[in-house]
Amino acid sequence: MEFGKTPRAGWPPRCVAWCALACIGVAANGAPASAASVGVHAFGAFNTHLMQFWNSDLELANAAGGRFSRLSQGVSAGGGLHAWLGESCLIELDGESLPLETRDPPTGRGLILDALSVQLAATFMSRTHGNARFGLGGGPGYYRMRGRRVSAGATTARLSGATTARLSGATLGLQLHARVEWSLRGWLALTALAGYRVADIADTKSDGVSTRPQIATDYSGLMARIGLAAGPPARKR
Repeated sequence: MEFGKTPRAGWPPRCVAWCALACIGVAANGAPASAASVGVHAFGAFNTHLMQFWNSDLELANAAGGRFSRLSQGVSAGGGLHAWLGESCLIELDGESLPLETRDPPTGRGLILDALSVQLAATFMSRTHGNARFGLGGGPGYYRMRGRRVSAGATTARLSGATTARLSGATLGLQLHARVEWSLRGWLALTALAGYRVADIADTKSDGVSTRPQIATDYSGLMARIGLAAGPPARKR
């Protein structure tokens, strides 16, 4: 690989995500389908990422004269469907795009570590206090990386320059969060969420081939979202 020498071990076994999925099933088990109120939502987010392996690589490249910035944070966007199961249980299915890149301006070399994710979460919300509701929740997620290394001469890492290696990989992850919702007019609500995600792709492939030793691409970190939700309010039981 062009960047780095020392890979890092991944997170513990992925069965933790399946355990979270089972918990969501248990939470929803007591709510009849007739009690569900289904809607849609969209959000923008600010995220931090660990990326310990890649940032160590970039430090080595910078020590040799490079000017790469650290891969430690980024913004994302997403949306999906949600369903109120009764008055206090909120189930959400989200898709999220996680763009992430860095570039060495003098040479045009670039590294893109974009990812797509699908997340399923359950949140237990408090009863309404005025227009605001508060809750705690979490759930599993599936993360697929679509990255590449860009050769020297590119003016921007994302838009130009020859690809020298395709980077790929996937993992199951987990997130825990606190959520706030403010009811607006009609079926609209303003939402905010803060939490932490675990999403470590322990086996990053270069041109479809696993490296030896393996390379970890770790999207784990803090996340903060703000968005809008549209749909009928939770039904009282």
